[in-house]
Amino acid sequence: MIRLLFLFSIVLFLFSCSATKKTADSSEESLCTEKGVFRSFEGLSACHLLLILEDGRKLQVVGGTAEGIRFSDGMEVKVGFEEVTDMASACMAADMLVRIKCIDVLVFPERECANKVTVFNRNWMLDAIQAFKPTEIRMIETDTISWFKIGGQDRDNIIFDCYGKMYCLFQSRPPNEKCKELNEQFKESEIIWVENN
Repeated sequence: MIRLLFLFSIVLFLFSCSATKKTADSSEESLCTEKGVFRSFEGLSACHLLLILEDGRKLQVVGGTAEGIRFSDGMEVKVGFEEVTDMASACMAADMLVRIKCIDVLVFPERECANKVTVFNRNWMLDAIQAFKPTEIRMIETDTISWFKIGGQDRDNIIFDCYGKMYCLFQSRPPNEKCKELNEQFKESEIIWVENN
């Protein structure tokens, strides 16, 4: 009888430990409430990758539990974060600096070069349209990859490669030689999208 009571006590103890662990895990998961996608802003000084949330806020990650996870352009995540107020960012595109409290990677980026049909299925293009509010999108094809110019008259014009990496941002700063060359090619390019008024 004493053995049975002792065995029952051990089972009860183990069950209560596992239940506590599960509760701790679920409360940690509940911190990951904000959905977003990492986007390359390498064309802008001191920006590199920013996390663009569904509500449009652009976050620059400066630390937290995400250390050890390599962020990449197009990576979709759910995160929990806290704003860092004792530091300043040199990235003018960032809305706030944050420390990641928890992260759950939902989708790793696509590695296939987009064309004029598939580009509108890519999150980076949908995010760019929402963020930059272009009046038109143009496309050129070179020997190696396709390029997309997002913008229009009286708008910033941004050139992305077919993988969603931003290369050139015109009007905000003077273009480098590669951007000048690409911009010349875009003068005779095909318009693949126009804003619906």
